[in-house]
Amino acid sequence: MSWMAKGGFMLRAFIIFMVILAISLVIYRGWFYFSTGNSTTQSSLTVTVNKPQIQQDTSTVEQNLHNAATQTTAAATRAIAAIKNSATNVTTRVSPSTQPAPPDP
Repeated sequence: MSWMAKGGFMLRAFIIFMVILAISLVIYRGWFYFSTGNSTTQSSLTVTVNKPQIQQDTSTVEQNLHNAATQTTAAATRAIAAIKNSATNVTTRVSPSTQPAPPDP
């Protein structure tokens, strides 16, 4: 088996795994319900979409992302302020308050 054939198999296996994972997550979160019905001549499968649960979950994710972005921005602002403060302290310690020495002839 060549490496390209093996890579193609691995890609297909990964995609199938991701699809199964996504379907499992959607069912676990209660976004879809499946029900069956039988009569003497017919069988039926019904899929019910729980829109309020989907909206609740998406708004929760949006809020969590907003909170994470706010916290990250605040942390970055504090880090930038600390770096600027450190640079000011280094400049103050390195730069003498007197005039620089004249160059040697």
